[in-house]
Amino acid sequence: MKKFKFKLESVLKYRENMEKNEKNVLAGLNAELASLLEQLAYLRGEYARKAREFEEESKSGVTVHDIRANHAFLKNIDYGAELKIKEIEEQNNLIARQTAVVIRAMQDTKTLDELKEQELKKYKKEEQKAHEKFIEEFVTNARARAK
Repeated sequence: MKKFKFKLESVLKYRENMEKNEKNVLAGLNAELASLLEQLAYLRGEYARKAREFEEESKSGVTVHDIRANHAFLKNIDYGAELKIKEIEEQNNLIARQTAVVIRAMQDTKTLDELKEQELKKYKKEEQKAHEKFIEEFVTNARARAK
């Protein structure tokens, strides 16, 4: 009997390749999110450090100019953190959309994989029947020759 060949093998390979590409895009988006989260953590740490530093300085006395400068600096860091939070929200939205794309790609690939498995089972059954028929004919012919 001829060798098993899945008729849609090229489509399956294409979909597997598309799935892999979409997963790579998702991995890139997740890496960017991790970077944004690190930047936000840095800004929050910098804010806390500068606030403690100013508190220590203010115990020994500071000028109004120093208070305004420190306030402006902390406000600037806080604004940067707010912007970073917005970027993180946008990145999370991108990740959610890309995750949906990856899921669709995985479903498409799985559908073809299941179809291939069904056809392979059918092929194996037919091959088994052909093998059994061959053995039956062989035994029948051997008996006929023996008589």
